[in-house]
Amino acid sequence: RLGVFLDTANLTDRGSEDPVRVDFAKLLAHVSEGRRIVHARAYCPIYGDFNGRLENQRSVTPVWDMGYDIVTKPIKVFADGTRKADLDLFLVVDAIRRMPTMDVVALMSGDGDYVPMVDYLREHGVRVEVYSFADAIAAELRLAANAWFDITSLKTVHARNTPAKSSRSAVTQSP
Repeated sequence: RLGVFLDTANLTDRGSEDPVRVDFAKLLAHVSEGRRIVHARAYCPIYGDFNGRLENQRSVTPVWDMGYDIVTKPIKVFADGTRKADLDLFLVVDAIRRMPTMDVVALMSGDGDYVPMVDYLREHGVRVEVYSFADAIAAELRLAANAWFDITSLKTVHARNTPAKSSRSAVTQSP
């Protein structure tokens, strides 16, 4: 029983000079091979004042209709121009709430802020696998997980000109 938790900003907000782009449907298929997915959730910060369709939001487009339930939260813009959505907390709470239904968690992020969650899940018998880019993984997260996989070396999950699509997509708006 596999739970997949994707921190989209962590895997998509990479410099334009980075040639590696992820096909998130292929990544989900790779991660779930031989296992039953019980949860596949993508956490996407969005702009509340965006006038277009949700699937056209920059963080949503790469995961739209790729097999993930999409969880969104509006980005807060502060007076000094900094932006924050704090979706990490939503991801952590969701993973811990769903813990009894999972044997394995695939965390798609390199953010070291997830270490306490990883420790907690492991203490309760859940295997934690982390999928991230080698140049964007916190050393403490890599050490905390049962296994770590470098997306750069997983060539089969890299995006091509026409990404594969799946038929499952749901949207959850977080307050």
